[in-house]
Amino acid sequence: DTYTTEVAEKFGFEKVSEEFIGECNSKAILLRHKKTGAEVMSVSNDDENKVFGIVFRTPSKDSSGIFHALGRSVLLGSRKYPLVHTFDQLPKGSLQTFFNLFICPDRTCYPVA
Repeated sequence: DTYTTEVAEKFGFEKVSEEFIGECNSKAILLRHKKTGAEVMSVSNDDENKVFGIVFRTPSKDSSGIFHALGRSVLLGSRKYPLVHTFDQLPKGSLQTFFNLFICPDRTCYPVA
């Protein structure tokens, strides 16, 4: 829609494609950041639940599990943000209903709802 396109352009994105997904009565718009190439998909529908996911390409040359370890370490905090069990702490201070980490052979996804 016009609003999504205007906001996207304001932040340096261009529209790559747009289509209607009948199975979930939704409109999907794929955007690409002009400078970094990062892709964002906006899916609009009447569902009151809001969700987003951050996906990184993490191609692995072997089955050592390095990306699984890195993916989990992101959730362990840091000196500045010393959280030990992020999955336990986030629900205490947010409205989120789902947070997890999915690791596939070629990508890592952090979905949040």
